[in-house]
Amino acid sequence: MKKYTSIIFAVLIVISICCGCSLFGSDSNNGVLNIPGKGQKYYKRVVYKGDENSSITAKYQNNYLTVFDYIYDQSSSQSKNKSVLFDNKAKICFDGADDKLTNFYVNNDKIITSDDDSDNDTVKYYIMDINGSNKKEFFSGYNPLDYRDGFWLVSNNNQKCGIINENGEEVIPCKYDSMSLFDKKGYAIIYDSKEEKYGMIDKENNVVIPINYTYLVPFNANVNGYYSHLYLPNDVTYDYTLVQTSGDEVYTIDRQGNKIFDVENSDYKSSSGTTTLTQNLLPVEKNSLYGFIDMQGNEVIPLKYNNIKWDFVNGYACVSIGGNYGIINAKGEEILPFEYSSIDPFDQNGLAVANREDSNNQLVIDLAGNIAYETSNSIEALGGGYFKENSNSGTEIIQITTDGGNYETYLPKEFTKD
Repeated sequence: MKKYTSIIFAVLIVISICCGCSLFGSDSNNGVLNIPGKGQKYYKRVVYKGDENSSITAKYQNNYLTVFDYIYDQSSSQSKNKSVLFDNKAKICFDGADDKLTNFYVNNDKIITSDDDSDNDTVKYYIMDINGSNKKEFFSGYNPLDYRDGFWLVSNNNQKCGIINENGEEVIPCKYDSMSLFDKKGYAIIYDSKEEKYGMIDKENNVVIPINYTYLVPFNANVNGYYSHLYLPNDVTYDYTLVQTSGDEVYTIDRQGNKIFDVENSDYKSSSGTTTLTQNLLPVEKNSLYGFIDMQGNEVIPLKYNNIKWDFVNGYACVSIGGNYGIINAKGEEILPFEYSSIDPFDQNGLAVANREDSNNQLVIDLAGNIAYETSNSIEALGGGYFKENSNSGTEIIQITTDGGNYETYLPKEFTKD
């Protein structure tokens, strides 16, 4: 039985960070992208362009893109940090100058910034409006980690995690080594670093899933760490999930912690691909063929594929037949033919980076197979139709869109000595 090492890493990403609308539309009830028509036209706009001194990273979250630019001037040996916030239409919301955004947004109208106090070796956090106004310090004694539905996940000065409400009152005491926010049915994951095990609590801080598991997938449908920046807004919370014990038992459980299906002792083996469980389907292998079962162990998508590159993100999975990859939906229906050497997950705007054997270029495609963009440069999906493109001349942040409107490229302000 292959253990869930790569999947555990995904969950650890979520837990560690916790101590857009699609241009083509989506089913808001279950986070599934709609498929555009054949011949859909696209446009490229450059929204941020670095210079020779720039080192650029970017992150998309909650319909906003934050671009971080570390600018180092070799001639003066001086450096600066810049942060620029764009909305999902590539309009600048906030030019952070020397502020550094921490990428957490409140109801899409507020952001968190941080200031480093090098003299005291501390970091101060501030809440401000999306345009940079009404800046105020975050609740004293807490560091903001995440926000959802009126609750802040925070850590205190002892690096213990808890949850406070919008008035700064603790609703879950800061006593956990790491934890998540509550899902839609009121469960949060907690982590004991000494035992290296996970469990769950409810909103009254009662342990509802014992802290017995070395691996525990959230019941939420879109919080797994690998592709969280690409997910559509999705409120789906399931009643079943997957766990693993220190004795390498792997099985599904319900919200009462009851064992439902013993994967370890079944005829199936776990898939080596990334498991998101976003359709509550588990990728498995049997006799060197791959498919999907539900949480009760029933076969849902026949085991007929040679590999599963990634399972369901925004309603679609990437599988292979004969060495070539294609896309299927949760019913096992073929969406894109098996003619690609690689396909990455589709973002909130229904776009993905792909490769074909007959081309040395990287492609950006949609779910109808339309080529939205083609380049010989290295390109990475950020989410919301945004991509990071690296070339010999530097790094650009671009957006691929169906909107042909003209948007001015943002250029970093000229480097000046302090």
